[in-house]
Amino acid sequence: MNKRIGFITFIAIMSVLLITPSFAQDTSGSGEIEAGALHFPPFSNVKNHFEVDGYLIDLATQVLDKAGVTFDLRTYSPKKLYMNLATGKTDFFIGPKNVVYYEKETITSSFVVIQIDLRVYTMSKENPIKSPDDLKGQAIITRFGYNFGGFIKFLENPENNITVHATKKPENMFLMLGKKRANYFLNYQRPTETWAKEQNIQGLKSNSIQKIDLYFIVSKKAPDAQNLLTRLEKAFNELKADGANF
Repeated sequence: MNKRIGFITFIAIMSVLLITPSFAQDTSGSGEIEAGALHFPPFSNVKNHFEVDGYLIDLATQVLDKAGVTFDLRTYSPKKLYMNLATGKTDFFIGPKNVVYYEKETITSSFVVIQIDLRVYTMSKENPIKSPDDLKGQAIITRFGYNFGGFIKFLENPENNITVHATKKPENMFLMLGKKRANYFLNYQRPTETWAKEQNIQGLKSNSIQKIDLYFIVSKKAPDAQNLLTRLEKAFNELKADGANF
């Protein structure tokens, strides 16, 4: 898939379809800044008004703590968060660059913080999936409740003749693959390969069909915005040097 098209699809879907309850890590509002997050499983999961977790939440928390920045963590719907960054209500977010709502009102890290890689996995000798069109007429296993940045619409489009088997548990994806329910499953690289390594699963092959680069996004209206971004970049690099696996 063309990266630009994939990026536009991601932003459009995230802006329109995801509705997220508000969450505050520190409801007293005593934080130095407000950090924002979206409901984007498995990278950030809003479970209820008082519980949120995921890779991006862990990353943000570690970096902010390392930088010595106290913060309130709040989740919003995408458009609300993007507007908050523009107005300065929210100071910090880990997300994509060039989002029309906030691109002129924010500064971004000089490097990619994390790359989200959506991949198609197989353990069979079938032809590898190298593009979305290769999935037409195939059966594929997915995670229940994930829209994969909007890619689920392509899978569920009747014109593409794709049979979708959804499961709630990651281990079931491998079991269903082994039972030949389908020759392929779709998931994000980081959680899939972490789980496969933990379970010592061998012979897993994959190809990427969509990648999205995420950066530190700081509102220009944040207190001492450039210094804040510099502190965050320095903290991130120090954590990486200390062996952190982001």
